[in-house]
Amino acid sequence: MLTSIGLYGILAYTVTRRTGEIGIRMALGARRGQVVWLVLRDALSYVLAGIAIGVVAVLAGARVVSSLLYGTQPNDPGNLVTAIIIFLLVSGLAAFLPSVGASRVDAAISLRRE
Repeated sequence: MLTSIGLYGILAYTVTRRTGEIGIRMALGARRGQVVWLVLRDALSYVLAGIAIGVVAVLAGARVVSSLLYGTQPNDPGNLVTAIIIFLLVSGLAAFLPSVGASRVDAAISLRRE
């Protein structure tokens, strides 16, 4: 959950910084779906990098914490896949909110601001 809150903050900040660019894209004819996908694509790259780093860390640290686990194996694929799916769902929601906000940018206002 903490990671998803951080992802939301990063994306909200990125959308705020890119308001001018998004406004220009909207003025040139970009549809809302294209703007949403632009932001979601950035989020997807962050999430996939986090999953890759996390899986490597879990596999490397599994032997260290194996004595602390009760009732599960250190490298249980079911637990790992479940954690990845939950992370993808929560991160998708965290990324969707700023992307919808980005799609509602008024092109005229953002161009005047620049």
